[in-house]
Amino acid sequence: MIPHEAAPPPGDLLVQAVEGMERPLFVLDENWCVAYINPAGARALDRTVEGLVGRPIWDEFPDAVGGPFEQLYRGVRVTGVTACTEAWFEPLGRWFRADAFLTEAGLVVTYDDVTERRRVLEERAAAMSAREDAAAMAAAAEAAEEAGRHLMLLGDINLAMTSTLDTDEAVARFAHLVVPLLADICLVSVIDADGTRRDVGRAHRDPAKVEALDRYTDARVASNRATAPVPTALRDLRPVIMPALADADIDAMVADVESRAALAVLDVRAVATFPLVARGEAFGAFTLANTSGRGAHTQVELRTAEIASRRAALALDNARLARANQQVAERLQLSLLSPPVQPESLELAVRYRPATQGVSIGGDWYDAFLQPDGDTVLVIGDVMGHDIEAAAAMGQVKTLVRGSPSTGWRSRPGYCAGWTTRWWVWPSRPWPPRSSAGSSRGRRTGRPECAGCAGRPPATRSR
Repeated sequence: MIPHEAAPPPGDLLVQAVEGMERPLFVLDENWCVAYINPAGARALDRTVEGLVGRPIWDEFPDAVGGPFEQLYRGVRVTGVTACTEAWFEPLGRWFRADAFLTEAGLVVTYDDVTERRRVLEERAAAMSAREDAAAMAAAAEAAEEAGRHLMLLGDINLAMTSTLDTDEAVARFAHLVVPLLADICLVSVIDADGTRRDVGRAHRDPAKVEALDRYTDARVASNRATAPVPTALRDLRPVIMPALADADIDAMVADVESRAALAVLDVRAVATFPLVARGEAFGAFTLANTSGRGAHTQVELRTAEIASRRAALALDNARLARANQQVAERLQLSLLSPPVQPESLELAVRYRPATQGVSIGGDWYDAFLQPDGDTVLVIGDVMGHDIEAAAAMGQVKTLVRGSPSTGWRSRPGYCAGWTTRWWVWPSRPWPPRSSAGSSRGRRTGRPECAGCAGRPPATRSR
């Protein structure tokens, strides 16, 4: 048995324990001198125990003055509250974590070299940042690609809708252009001149659902309640966006059971309706719908759809004005193309057909009239153009021909045709030179006596 007085004192046991610790530790006295440092602590600081004990800490490590470690030590000595810090120590080129607490023996500091841990954390943070940067670049590239596709779509809409005056054809093209880029489904309603609404354009990204879409669309005008998106958009002249369409919304939109059943097959879960408004007048509306697999429309899709609505409405308005202009010109021209005279010895018949498909009017004209001596004069002419100006010019040329020098008809019809053409293109006139005429004169026997032309091919005679 070991005698009690032979056992090492507790202080020696503590020193032995601290000496053998792998964690660095030192103690600072009230004068900031190193009262004690264990071997692990000296090694961590690239020093020796003998070289540090009794030396002022600020003299040995002047780079620590004013830094986070001095702030830690002084703060703990003043407050007596245990604290810690982690900072880079430039003279040793390492990261240290220091824990400080106050005892009767002095300020005890334990510290660890955390350089490797910080390196791993920094590499991990750099890798995460690189991944985030790559994801951001990919998202930016995708957004730029999407913006490019939307820009091309708007150009295609302009081209498709301005290349026809047929409203039904124009909105049908529109519906097929926006699907599937902006939505899974597109329905386009137009308002006719009498105020009647018709659902004309329709498109679905799934060919297998087209028949179901047609069934619903054919009944939509009659089944829509006043609170449905299209009536609301046409009434308020602003978009109606429903990002999450519930069954209660469908019941509020659709009046009859058959239409609700047809709509259920389409699996519509998001709706965005845009009125087609130009110059303050509504020409219709189009509805973009998404199924449950696609979800709500994105803000980019909605912005593109709003721009498309303005362009489509302007195209429809321009087409309407062009049709009205064409109808006025056609009525004016037809009113000027009077039936030919019917002399006793001749039977005159006229067939007027446009040479271009889709254009029913132009500056072509004809006239047949009797001279005072009973001879018949036949005139065929052309004023370039297919508008109201061409029709008005045609009437003026026709009047000019009848008022040309009558003495010239008997001897030289070509002279009179040329005279008419030269007068018409006289430089002082506001119209450009764009007219031609041909004429012939026949005696009462019905046989042509002479013919002439100016600015157009000569007339042909067939037996």
